[in-house]
Amino acid sequence: MREEVMMILKMLEEGKITSEQASSLIEAIDDAVGLRIPEESFETPEGDDEKSEESKPTPSSKVPGVAEIKGLVDKLSGLVDVVDREAFENLAEKIRETVESAVKSTDQAIDRVQQEVRGRKIRVESDDEDASRARWSKAIVEPFQRMFSPSIRVEKVIEGSLAGESGKEIDVALITQNGSIAVEPWDEPGFRVKTTAHVTPAAEGRTNDCETAKAVLEELLKYEATDNSLEIKVSHGKALSGASLDVKLPREFLYDMDLETQNGRVGLGEFQCKMIRVKTSNGRIELDNTRGVIMELEASNGRIDVSGIAQRISAKTSNGGITVIPRKITGDSQYELKTSNGAIEVKLADADKAGYHIEAKTSMGRIVVDLPDLAYQVRDEETVRREVVAETSGFSENTDRLTIKARTSNGQVRIMHS
Repeated sequence: MREEVMMILKMLEEGKITSEQASSLIEAIDDAVGLRIPEESFETPEGDDEKSEESKPTPSSKVPGVAEIKGLVDKLSGLVDVVDREAFENLAEKIRETVESAVKSTDQAIDRVQQEVRGRKIRVESDDEDASRARWSKAIVEPFQRMFSPSIRVEKVIEGSLAGESGKEIDVALITQNGSIAVEPWDEPGFRVKTTAHVTPAAEGRTNDCETAKAVLEELLKYEATDNSLEIKVSHGKALSGASLDVKLPREFLYDMDLETQNGRVGLGEFQCKMIRVKTSNGRIELDNTRGVIMELEASNGRIDVSGIAQRISAKTSNGGITVIPRKITGDSQYELKTSNGAIEVKLADADKAGYHIEAKTSMGRIVVDLPDLAYQVRDEETVRREVVAETSGFSENTDRLTIKARTSNGQVRIMHS
């Protein structure tokens, strides 16, 4: 696996992929193509001859790696639009060779366990053996055929109106896979959604031409628009490697936003919102000067950056930093920020006007809190501070106050005035 990792690091050094993409790929390759199936994985227990064959695991049920391979293919497919094409193809070819070697090794292990099962006089139907092998091969071969087949880039634009007076509540739901979501305000009265997809009709046995690719996108792209709502959903299909959504919405309305993608960035601009839900399994979340009463943000592998105004923020990521820049603190507000690997930073513009209660903890890193009139309840006296509980003077009496709960397993926590 060393060669694949070196290729990824070189792509990172040359600026062809981001550090988050590099980290995600290395982790996926380690899970998927780093596998070698040990013979003991297929051992059958001694002294179980009296058990029925239904109670015994079949070789295919013991084979690991299918889910990991599919996850790796999805992550690679999601990078097609953003990395250098030649570097991507070289990396993908190397991974394909490694996976083929792993599959061959697995087939040999399956042969050994089948011979052992026959030696113990446990009846195994040859049809079942062929079906098991076919399922295993299909799970590996089809995703890689889809990834290496030449895709066709197609676009579809949807336009419509959202009637009503300024401040009207509008529900917006945008869902896609292996692509980014960008939502920006404009001064037009209606909405505009541009879907950009990479389609491989040949993966479904169709003619691999542009018109067929457009037809595939039409089938998988579902949308519904009313005066009070807009819903766009790109369904998964083996002919579709990924789709990105570029959305323009009138800035005058009050929105409930529900945005979800896999393997892609999510960006939200300067909107007025009541509720904001954002989820991506592998990508950055960016809210730029966005106003929302409640924000629920989740990225399993990527940074979360928020600027604007919110009373409730829940931001969680498993691998990436979190930065929050509130423009103003109003009423009784609370931020819960958590990452397993990355720094947490909060930059406060109203440090001398609002009250603050801080609960910060890190397993490996340090905590820096720089706010006026701060009284500590818990404060490590060690050189590197790992836990802090503190609040500013008169916190409970202040009309505008903010509670910050920040926790990271590996990284520093910084809370200070901007």
